Parts: sequence; C-alpha cells; structure tokens
Amino acid sequence: MSGEMSLVGPRPHAIGMKTGEEKSERLVDEYAHRHRIKPGMTGWAQINGSRGPIHSPEEVRERVRLDVEYIERRNFWLDLWIMVATIPVLAGDAAKNR
Repeated sequence: MSGEMSLVGPRPHAIGMKTGEEKSERLVDEYAHRHRIKPGMTGWAQINGSRGPIHSPEEVRERVRLDVEYIERRNFWLDLWIMVATIPVLAGDAAKNR
C-alpha cells in the first residue's frame, strides 16, 4: 500500500521484536511513542549510529530515545538534514561491507 512510510521517521521494528528473551516494547516505557508518526526509511537514530540489529536493552533504550527526540523536534529542516546526512552514512556502510 502506498503512503505507509515516510522518507524520514522512526525505522519500523518487526512486530514482537525481542531483545534477548524480552519483547523490546516492554523494555522502554516510551516505546509506543514511536508509533505516533509514520515510520521512515531513514531517521535520526540511524544517522546517530543506532542502526542495524539490537542486542541489548541499552541499545533498545537508546534507539527509542533518539526516535522520541526526533518526534518532538521534527520539522522540514531537520528532515532535510537527516536525508542529506544519510548519504555518507550509507556510503560508509557500503565501504565497510566490501
């Protein structure tokens, strides 16, 4: 379906995603706040180093903290900055995987 994602926003997590044996949503009180806006293809957390698999409760908390920070601050200019900043992040990831 069209319109289910934005260019910028919190990256979607898999439904029922677990960190260790615990559902990630149970590790952070603010987890549900991530769903106040559409998920995005890139986001504040991703350009600030929180991307890829999550292996610890601390990593879940940090990603959710960054997602909530984005939601509270979001505006056109921040979205533009995130889109521009995503390019070198992706280029760096591509270079590491060679």
